[in-house]
Amino acid sequence: MNSPPSSSPSWRRRVTVLAHDTQYQLDRLEELTRKQPTDFPAYSTGLSVAHARAQLTAAREAAARRTRPKGGWYGTDVTEAWSNVQAATEELLRLSAQFPNELKGWGPRVLAETQWHLGEPDPRRRQLEFRLGKTDHVLEAADVGLAAECLRAAHAVLNAKRDRVRSFRNIILLTSLCMALLLAAWAILGAYDVQAGRILGFKDPTYPLGASPTRIDILIVELVGVTSAALVGAVALRNIDGTTQPFMVPAFLMLLKLPTGGISALLGLLLLRGGLVSAVQISHSSAAILAWAAIFGAGQELVTRLVDQKGRTLLQQANYSPIGIELASEESHRP
Repeated sequence: MNSPPSSSPSWRRRVTVLAHDTQYQLDRLEELTRKQPTDFPAYSTGLSVAHARAQLTAAREAAARRTRPKGGWYGTDVTEAWSNVQAATEELLRLSAQFPNELKGWGPRVLAETQWHLGEPDPRRRQLEFRLGKTDHVLEAADVGLAAECLRAAHAVLNAKRDRVRSFRNIILLTSLCMALLLAAWAILGAYDVQAGRILGFKDPTYPLGASPTRIDILIVELVGVTSAALVGAVALRNIDGTTQPFMVPAFLMLLKLPTGGISALLGLLLLRGGLVSAVQISHSSAAILAWAAIFGAGQELVTRLVDQKGRTLLQQANYSPIGIELASEESHRP
């Protein structure tokens, strides 16, 4: 049976655990079907169980598959793994309709996922709340079809939220790469033409490293800006929560701050050099130039803070995980 390696991301292990748990419940239902004949046609039950097992197998294979760059970019492994587990869970719910005792834990679970992911105006959510409200949240066989449809819709919304998180991660990664390329271009320009460093001087003959421009002036200013951004970013980590999502958005948000700090330091010094910030009292020394580079590098937080807020909002919307409910449900079914 496929399983992810020990060094695999946590989402792969969560999918694997959830697939094993669902497989256990399917086996129990199949055993109950053999011991307690029901009104459900045997061939229909067998086909449903076989279909659910095939989906769980596909989920485990996707979770165990080595991620390639294209797959990581488009999130194909994540989508395939979670979609198959979700489909098998929906099939398990329909199969549980054969045995009233097996439905005991499904009502609160389906209602929780429905209320989290489906908006209050959704008629399926309102109907499910009405039906479960009449039975003290106990799901009855007659309402399994409605519950399965609500669960399917909730899963679809959850997957759409994950797709938005992945798309946001990709945008952050591309933006960070573009910023890094701009930093490299400026550093190469400074190394190629020593006169390029004159754009960073406050007043001749004062430059970042002395009384004359050097080939590493621009690089030094960039490094100071990046260092300052890293320090401020480390402090800002206190506002970033952990996430169960597989796309490492907090890490990429931190990565964006670094090249943005370098660009901010360069542009800030250009503004001072051009006299556009005339109200600021400037001390004409090399240390002052580097100090202003650090200030402008830290100032990137004013821009990236808005991006951080957007990232936190997307993660909060997509962070709901039914795993705890699933495991609790599984424990309630154990003899």
